[in-house]
Amino acid sequence: RSHANSARTFALRSLDDSASDSSCGTKTTVNVEQGVAFQMMTEVQKRASFLETMQWSMFEDLVAQAGCQESEQGWLERTMALLCLTAIHDVMKVEALLPVVQKEHAPYLGYEAGVVIRDHDCALSYLMEHFPELLPSYAGLP
Repeated sequence: RSHANSARTFALRSLDDSASDSSCGTKTTVNVEQGVAFQMMTEVQKRASFLETMQWSMFEDLVAQAGCQESEQGWLERTMALLCLTAIHDVMKVEALLPVVQKEHAPYLGYEAGVVIRDHDCALSYLMEHFPELLPSYAGLP
């Protein structure tokens, strides 16, 4: 079975789990009307919409390009790193979390000591390099 099909099956299971009525164990059908703005959808409808509109072949290509196929040596560690980065990659878009370059790290990618790193990718790189313990999922990677 392909990775894309495995991901789709997992997503369906997750969708079924979140849509089930826990009092009687029955599954709910999720209807997403065409033309409904994403912001107006419920969380379950958003998941269903993603599941149906995702170009799974692109995800499968990403998995292959990252060397995360089971036939590749070290695939499990790379897969864990890929999923970790996917989960945390935009965390630095939250302005309150942006780091300030410490004196001992200056200059850092052109940022001087005491300067807030406003580029979210550079900010994440700074944390990963100098304060990995602040990102437990990243710090716990092998």
